[in-house]
Amino acid sequence: MEYEHIIEVNDATVPEPLSRDDLWQGLLLRAERPDLFVGGLDDFRILARHAEQLERELQIGASVVRDRVTFTPHTALRFDVRAGDGFSGDSLSMTIEEPEPAELFVRFAYSVQLGEQISEDSPEADALTGAYYRVDRDTILLAQRYALTGHLS
Repeated sequence: MEYEHIIEVNDATVPEPLSRDDLWQGLLLRAERPDLFVGGLDDFRILARHAEQLERELQIGASVVRDRVTFTPHTALRFDVRAGDGFSGDSLSMTIEEPEPAELFVRFAYSVQLGEQISEDSPEADALTGAYYRVDRDTILLAQRYALTGHLS
């Protein structure tokens, strides 16, 4: 299943608009500190750090998820889950879009392997895309909170 949506960052509810750099730092924080963003995460480790890439291990209950996060500085992050151990190799990309100066949006794009019993127009798929939207909206809200309180580093 391919699913994407866009979230406006500096809408009318934001007391202080984020700069592109603050937004980037907030999105990067999701990669560096998934414990601040992912509910149900028991533990995580950064296994390797390269110039524009992280290798991570996330512990969620009895499951261990390994993924790679690739950065295009100040533009995009891509999360690729390694296939195996019950995981199908799904991916998420978050891309900053700025059609006008200080008019910031983030495009979230998912590529997810659904089980054979689940179709893209099923209630289960709808529930999944709804959950993705809520998590992504929370990501933007947390990035805004961290930027406003100075806790992005």
